[in-house]
Amino acid sequence: MSLHEILRLCLLDGHDDEVAASLQRIVAGGTLAGLAAAAHDHGVPGYVLDRLKHVAPVDGDALQTLRTLHEQAVRVHVQSLADLAVLAAACDPERADWAAAGGPLIAELVHGHPGLRMCGTVDVIVSDRAFSRVLKHTVEAGCRLLDPDIEPYYGIRHLATLVMPYGSRAHLLRRVVLGRSNDPRDEAVMDALLSRTRIIDLRGPRIRALNWEDTLFLLANRLDADSGAGLGWLKDIQRIIACHPPDWNNVAERAKEFGSADLLKDALRAARDTLAAAVPDGALDALESAGGVAVHAPVPDSQRRGEASESQRAAAAMLLRAVRLQPRAVQPLPATTWEDMLALAGRERLAPLVHEALRAQEEANAPRSVGALLAHIRETTRDHVARAYGELGQVLAVFRKVGCTPVLMKGAALARFTYADPALRPFADLDLLVPLPEVSAAHQALRQAGYVVAGDVPTDADLIWRHGRGYYDPDGIRMPVDLHWRFVGYPLILPLDRPGIFRRATEVLIEGEPALLPTPGDLAVAACISFLRECWYRKPRLRYLRDLAEIATRHSVDWDLVTHVVCSTPPLRSPAYFALAAAADLLDAPIPAPVLETLRPRRSPAIVRRLRAYTASRAVGTDRPLRSLLQVALMRWMDSRSTGEFLRWVRELVLVPPPLAESQRRWLQMLRER
Repeated sequence: MSLHEILRLCLLDGHDDEVAASLQRIVAGGTLAGLAAAAHDHGVPGYVLDRLKHVAPVDGDALQTLRTLHEQAVRVHVQSLADLAVLAAACDPERADWAAAGGPLIAELVHGHPGLRMCGTVDVIVSDRAFSRVLKHTVEAGCRLLDPDIEPYYGIRHLATLVMPYGSRAHLLRRVVLGRSNDPRDEAVMDALLSRTRIIDLRGPRIRALNWEDTLFLLANRLDADSGAGLGWLKDIQRIIACHPPDWNNVAERAKEFGSADLLKDALRAARDTLAAAVPDGALDALESAGGVAVHAPVPDSQRRGEASESQRAAAAMLLRAVRLQPRAVQPLPATTWEDMLALAGRERLAPLVHEALRAQEEANAPRSVGALLAHIRETTRDHVARAYGELGQVLAVFRKVGCTPVLMKGAALARFTYADPALRPFADLDLLVPLPEVSAAHQALRQAGYVVAGDVPTDADLIWRHGRGYYDPDGIRMPVDLHWRFVGYPLILPLDRPGIFRRATEVLIEGEPALLPTPGDLAVAACISFLRECWYRKPRLRYLRDLAEIATRHSVDWDLVTHVVCSTPPLRSPAYFALAAAADLLDAPIPAPVLETLRPRRSPAIVRRLRAYTASRAVGTDRPLRSLLQVALMRWMDSRSTGEFLRWVRELVLVPPPLAESQRRWLQMLRER
């Protein structure tokens, strides 16, 4: 039985004998490998611990990890309550232009015990008119923007993320349903929602909060955005319905108001089918009827298929013009296109480069407010990168004490050592590569330095199948650390010569502490691998093409080394070719023609030409899951030495290696997205 089914049984209310017997049969004599990590992913380790501690026998290691995660959830909840008090003092609960929702409010008010549901992030719904005021007051109260390159574009972005004084995070939201195109009627919907808020007493601080019926819509939206780890959201929905039974007629009316009846209907049905939530058939029928009546303009079929709007296509073209090595002139654009371009630049973490391009043009056709905003983002990024290298020096000092000198990766390797201005290459975490024999020592060093990771020392299965583990500061002050032992994990594992990377690297000092900097050739190969991984997971990838362009321009790249490393790693040949070709085609990267010819896949020249054009056309924005799968599968097919080798790779996609947690089936989950 899958880990998902074990989690589901643990989340059912009550202590039904049949459920207990089912769990008893499942766990008897089993190791429950990956269960704690899966419970952490879904935010429900306390529920799983509460149920399994009454079941014998249970894997002791899994139970101990669950206890650790439960204690962490309690600590995070206490921190969140303290941060809510800061929020209340900064924003004034008497003003009905903001409201807190989700996170610690739900853990405190509907789950019965704070350790059952791990949720240290609070959503703060803010009206358009109050957005600047709330942001200003929270920053003055000691909060800080999590990452300057995703700073809210005042009046443009719908989301800002803050780290609160006691370490929890807050999302300032101008819309309840994120990801929807700008619609002037959204503001009226938000005003109506905020008019229904109420003030609650939360162990001292008085907090303005959404009412429970509106909270259901917020949770449905979160579930829709996080379908891969949605059991926590379903449990929130089930508990709200149990503790605060909604007026289903009101819910149907709100569905018409929000224009998202189908989204809520799907969430409620999933909560009922999965966790026995008390959702009557009549409520689902009412939502079915409400689904045909929407306040908002209908979404065009092209956008439902994941295709960009005309404004978004114009914004993407303008972004590409701005981040070329030799930026093209900026053309006059409508205000909405500038908004879309800023959103793309923030998502791709290229806003400082756009500012550089506009600044270099004497008469850029950009609105003055856009230029001022980009300048501000660049300066905040400069401070952020300087702080990042300071924290990196502290991590390196900890590693030095255990005899480990890691290789710098991604932003940490590029911002200071490749780009002319470190502020042009923002990064949000510290990526470090260590040799396999030193993983355990590095893990212990990070734990002793106060960083937290779900689970314990990386297992043998982790070392075989995964690319690394992520560590974070429980107080939310320091940047996360990604500890890598390979560049990419299942299902894209590459037999790369990692010892060769360490041998070729040169030592550099960060705040007086030693680290290893890859050669320019190895940096180029690493950027190609990052591009491949982001294609697979449909994440922003244009910045890796810009990295390639910058590496090829500012360094004397040993292209013979690049071709040798790539050709010695067969599954990397096609991804490297298409990444290098896209960097040359889109950004004027000086990639030598003989290099591209050497790496060009030899199978089906017609498919190679079409895939090269397709890869370049999809370098900005996201793609549909099936298209991403086919894109990477075609690359793997081109690099396979035989049909049998390719089919073995396909088989591993479907039959996930047994040592891996069920959560590694993420690529399958994303195919279910709309």
